[in-house]
Amino acid sequence: MRNKKISQDNQKIVTDLLERVENMDSEEYKRILSSMAQFHNYSYFNQFILHCAEASQVAGFKQWQKVHNRTVKKGAKAIWILAPNTILIPKDEYKGNLKHVEIVEKNGSEFVRLVTYKSVPVFDIADTEGEEINKNMTTRADISLKRLKSVSRSLGYTVNTKALEIATGGYISEKKIILNSNLSEVENVGTLIHEIAHGELGHTDSKDVTSQSLKEQQAETVTAIICSIYDVDRNSEFYLKCWKLDKNINKSFARIDKAVKSISSAIEKLIK
Repeated sequence: MRNKKISQDNQKIVTDLLERVENMDSEEYKRILSSMAQFHNYSYFNQFILHCAEASQVAGFKQWQKVHNRTVKKGAKAIWILAPNTILIPKDEYKGNLKHVEIVEKNGSEFVRLVTYKSVPVFDIADTEGEEINKNMTTRADISLKRLKSVSRSLGYTVNTKALEIATGGYISEKKIILNSNLSEVENVGTLIHEIAHGELGHTDSKDVTSQSLKEQQAETVTAIICSIYDVDRNSEFYLKCWKLDKNINKSFARIDKAVKSISSAIEKLIK
């Protein structure tokens, strides 16, 4: 992301993280998808950090006390995640290229807005005690095909159905999605999420150079995460067993995470 930098103090966290990601096998990939669904509101770097820490639900020291009426146990070990830290620098004092930064106005003056990252401690629920709370981090909802079509429209897609071969779930062309009328509603819900994922990943852009196999890997990863978040019945096991993980998978995850947040945000808006 433009203007977002990771401080030198946090470089080891990121370096170790990416090394683990690049060396993962299919089984760990499946476990990471579960963590990405569990912590889908976090950045993808933090999703991996929490995955590696085997966390289930996290919050800061004071948040556990003030929001959840729980206290962190003595001697508990913090999990250090990366939090954005915004810095405003007077425009006339900034030494870099103004073409590549965001300019904001405050109190009649112009500032360069930069975002860096700092390490902040959080604690897993297992290291706290107090009032019982719901350990489920995600918002669960039944997503019908009718509701998901509304989500599609809110994102700018049109959805139609027609008879296709059973082996073909559907397809997307630009902003137009076709579903197979020969499939069940549940199957079409999963397929529609998959096709929206292709669109949100930018796969329909004529300038996109992603290979077809990697497009399918990315789209089904997004689908698996969204279906996990919202309890949609979707079997991605075949994909996970057959995928050969991209050597630059960390770049794929950034793209995947962006698509997941786009789709889940549209679903949450509709639910509310």
